[in-house]
Amino acid sequence: MWLITLIDQFAINPLIAFFQLENEVLTSVLRLCLVITFAGLVYALIHGSVIRLIKGLIARNHWKFGQYLTRNELFSRVLKLLPISLVIGSAPYLGSEAVVSTTKLISNIILAYLGGALVFSLMNASQEIMEDKGLARKLPVKTLTQMVKIITVIVCGIVIASNMMGKSPAYLLSGLGALSAISMLVFKDTILGLVAGIQLTAQKIVSKGDWVEMAKFG
Repeated sequence: MWLITLIDQFAINPLIAFFQLENEVLTSVLRLCLVITFAGLVYALIHGSVIRLIKGLIARNHWKFGQYLTRNELFSRVLKLLPISLVIGSAPYLGSEAVVSTTKLISNIILAYLGGALVFSLMNASQEIMEDKGLARKLPVKTLTQMVKIITVIVCGIVIASNMMGKSPAYLLSGLGALSAISMLVFKDTILGLVAGIQLTAQKIVSKGDWVEMAKFG
């Protein structure tokens, strides 16, 4: 990769020659530190100017949804994918297998977290704009966004766990079948209450200001 080539030419090779380094792991760690430093500098240099440019375009075009996305840091989180992508792209060329595998593991975990954070930002922005437009009175907006967030957390958790265990996500999903059956038995009342709440909201059986009569309790 071009980044590793530049780092080796202008930093690693002079350091190896000066300090007479022969340890592959130490050399790989030095490469990784320089890659992370470069990625951090790139992010720091472009973040402010790109965000200002995006805000200017949104304001100029009166893009309401873009304002909500900016407020919920969607674009800022998208930019954070750049440094982690540089690290992931450089990982196979670091040298030591131990450093390469550890870098890939940590990078994939961070990438899964950022993916979840992007979904959260999008859901928060969607909820805000729907509430401002009055759609929350007709649709269970908050409930729907919370359900999407829960699914996102579960998916990200599976991806992170599979990376840490060195297994495919399908391997973990196959074991979730039995776990789900046990959870259904243990948390049956809680799940039924959640489903009933969603149905009440979605079908508008009860609205704010309604009186609920419970003859059983007088």
